Amino acid sequence: MKKITAYLSLSLLIIPYAAQSQSLAKWVYPNGIPTLKQDSRGMDAFEFALAVTNSSTGQVSILDFRPNTDAESSCYGIHEYSNPKIRDISPAKIAGKYVKMISICLGQSSGIIQPKTEEGKKYFNGLVFTGAPVDIYLSDTKFISFPASDTDSMKKKLSELNSAM
Repeated sequence: MKKITAYLSLSLLIIPYAAQSQSLAKWVYPNGIPTLKQDSRGMDAFEFALAVTNSSTGQVSILDFRPNTDAESSCYGIHEYSNPKIRDISPAKIAGKYVKMISICLGQSSGIIQPKTEEGKKYFNGLVFTGAPVDIYLSDTKFISFPASDTDSMKKKLSELNSAM
């Protein structure tokens, strides 16, 4: 009877973790860049993704796919894309803490947003690499959420990509 009780108790402890690990979002690797789409439940398309934009340092950035007609986009008001410039933007509230941010426009409808300071980069990277859900308020009107993700697999793949011959 004790064995059965112990087995049931152990099963009750393991099942939630097994169920949680099955529901983790998977990172994808377009052009070898680890990328995680925003949680877009109830939305037709996604506007943002997380990406490891520097594989040697593990720097995580937010990819911004909003068009340059969106007043809060990384590319708003920019019509010359051949010489991208880094711009300061308003701080974002990431998991309850304000972080100074910068953006760069890469084309008519794509840009990168990332923390400006080393302290902010360390905080953001640490948060993303835990695999926990990440909630970001880019402004009073723009909230984005990224689901809990399988960062162990992503780190392994990133290491494999970095060790390419």
